[in-house]
Amino acid sequence: LRDAFDLFDRDQSGAISSSELKQILIALNFHPTDSLLRKIMKEMDTDGNGS
Repeated sequence: LRDAFDLFDRDQSGAISSSELKQILIALNFHPTDSLLRKIMKEMDTDGNGS
């Protein structure tokens, strides 16, 4: 699991940014709108720290 995380954490920040998440979803052949991407990030980032 860590290897998969590191693969998509391109800037090695220790967090998956919205742009990195978008690339993950595109790799899975899912093309989210910006609105949906913001919603996903809001639901996953419960403490609002961006990680």
